[in-house]
Amino acid sequence: MKGRWMTAMAAAYAIGAPCNAQEALVEGDIVGAVLLNGRTVAVAEKHRVHLISMTRTASRISVDGPFTRVQHIGRAVDGELVVWDDSLWAAFVFADDGDERRTVAFSKPGIGGGEVNFVALLADDVGVFSEADPGNPFSPTAGSSRNPVWYTTYARDGTKGLAWQALGRERVVHQVEGGMSSAPVIFGYDVIAAPIDGDRFVVAQTEGAAAVVVGPDGTRVSTVPMPPIGPTMSQDQIEQERTRLIATYDPGRLPGILSTILPEARVREAVEGMRAGRLEALRAAPANSVPPRISDLRVDSNGRVWMRRFVPPGDTLAVWEIRSVDGGGHGTVELPTNWVLYDATATRILVGVRDADGLVTRVVLVDRSS
Repeated sequence: MKGRWMTAMAAAYAIGAPCNAQEALVEGDIVGAVLLNGRTVAVAEKHRVHLISMTRTASRISVDGPFTRVQHIGRAVDGELVVWDDSLWAAFVFADDGDERRTVAFSKPGIGGGEVNFVALLADDVGVFSEADPGNPFSPTAGSSRNPVWYTTYARDGTKGLAWQALGRERVVHQVEGGMSSAPVIFGYDVIAAPIDGDRFVVAQTEGAAAVVVGPDGTRVSTVPMPPIGPTMSQDQIEQERTRLIATYDPGRLPGILSTILPEARVREAVEGMRAGRLEALRAAPANSVPPRISDLRVDSNGRVWMRRFVPPGDTLAVWEIRSVDGGGHGTVELPTNWVLYDATATRILVGVRDADGLVTRVVLVDRSS
């Protein structure tokens, strides 16, 4: 198995045109990708979405608008594609031929209103996972905390309701020169979720022993066992992960929010000040002695749950556990750690390939039989 996937990885870097083993589909600033109806690959960049037919040669549709900053795409009911734009604060729903079906807009939060990190389309509504408002971000209390994460449904008639909630990303607030600053705990715990079908989604609290399958009304349907607890981390590995977190700092929506109340020069000054505080906090952030059981989660186009075991810094292969939604059908696959799994069928795996800077710059469709 290992040789098979390492051979496929080498070919992924050399490929210039589609071949039997895999197809280089899109190169650019990749946000995500998903399979629709087993015949169309949808690939999102920050400002456009590409729809590529797997059944018709050289059939490609690019949708350029009305996006300003795509954050997430997902497979929707009946093969529709849902695109979440976190700048417009709206979900756009498309057919697999690029026809726009509808738009669901949400009320934008204030400066402390949390972050949406997931969007799903269920049978009769759109829903989002979001981090709760952490309170006043300018007067935090020192110590470790986990803000609530909730899943909220927005029905087509405009009503909404809370379906499920859990404790979210683990963070720590430090005293730094000039004030307080917050940072993620190195190897901290989090909530990861993915839609299964039009009626259920799977949610994993990453330090737990099992993920749960949840209905849109919050009812727990079944459990999916989590991978084994990972090894403790060495100081060198902790430093590797701390360096990676520092290198991947992203101010997110902050510049756009501040630009509505401050001149451009003050925005740059504020962002750089917060960046410096964050980096100082990251350098001092603690590490959990035992890392999360899981570091990523996907549900493929056949409804199987893929959970990636935590990968210690420096390792080049990641083990993915594959289970049915009732916890059965156990299997594993090893993939290179620089591959981001997006979707899979029985014969193919859709992945993003990270470059030397850790950014996903291309999407590849890998033939599992190669």
